[in-house]
Amino acid sequence: MLYGLWIISLLLAAISLLVMTGLVAARMFRANRQERRELARKRLLPAFLAFTEDGDQEAFLSKAATVPMSTTVDLSLEFLNLMRGDEHANLVNVLTRAGVARELVFRTARGNRTSRIHAVEALPFFPGPETTVSLRNALKDRSADVRLSAAIGLVAGGSNVPLAELLEQLGTGDLASRRLVGLFRHLPAERLDELREILKSGETPSIVRAAAIEALGTSGDYSLLPLFAACIADGEPEVSAAAIHAIGELAHPAGATAIERALTNADWQVRAEAATAVARIGLDRASGQLSELLEDDQWLVRYAASKALFDLGADGRTVLVDIAKGGRPRSQRAAALLLAEEGYEAQ
Repeated sequence: MLYGLWIISLLLAAISLLVMTGLVAARMFRANRQERRELARKRLLPAFLAFTEDGDQEAFLSKAATVPMSTTVDLSLEFLNLMRGDEHANLVNVLTRAGVARELVFRTARGNRTSRIHAVEALPFFPGPETTVSLRNALKDRSADVRLSAAIGLVAGGSNVPLAELLEQLGTGDLASRRLVGLFRHLPAERLDELREILKSGETPSIVRAAAIEALGTSGDYSLLPLFAACIADGEPEVSAAAIHAIGELAHPAGATAIERALTNADWQVRAEAATAVARIGLDRASGQLSELLEDDQWLVRYAASKALFDLGADGRTVLVDIAKGGRPRSQRAAALLLAEEGYEAQ
């Protein structure tokens, strides 16, 4: 039995040694690979800088051929994001000749999720039929983020794929609202009617409607106010909060009634957005409602209300000072904290 334990101990020691050796070897391999990448980058960087000066495509292609394609791709994206106009067009042309566009197309269908996202986001730098086909194919990717990046690339590139079709292929249940806003904001002005129709549809998921409202809220189009007001009334807190925020962004007096009603909404997020919107449109008559919100159960609502009173100007600040001096305990604390945060002292 002791002999068996001795054998097992030796085996475990040997396995531990092999594992340790493997870890050390892997670390050395990664370090060596990183060093090679840095050396390749240092060799190719002067070629990029020289090309921006003299535009010699043959000299650039000759140098690019001596380094791995991954190095050329990485540096390409850095320079493409920095350059504009004719210089940008010339760089796209030479990089296409160097095979960068072809490599990005290859990466959109292979590699890990991060690699596919980077490739899909970079492809719009190289417009053309092959890019469009690759982006359309990427709409079927298993990753929601890859699909959304492909949709943004198609829209930004002027594709006429209907927005409803894009949303159906995206599978919006896996997406974050913020990224959807990015997609909608890439829509050209002549396609905003599609976004309105998406917003009006009762079958559209609330996350999509909220993102559409946020995107439209920066348009400066006052004709959207009735549509936003209708969205507040549909009862979905996420949509209602987005609509109130958009009305505040438009800062038009016609949105006053909707904002005043939202100050008493059952959802705290809607009340907080409404309080902020009061200050944005300068709705002085709502100061009494804001004062009542200083007693709200939610701290963020109390903060938004006190900040709105402060931002309304002298009258609102006077209300805050009076509450801080002799209001109800919860209101008093909220008012005093906001005044202290703003460094405001009553005259």
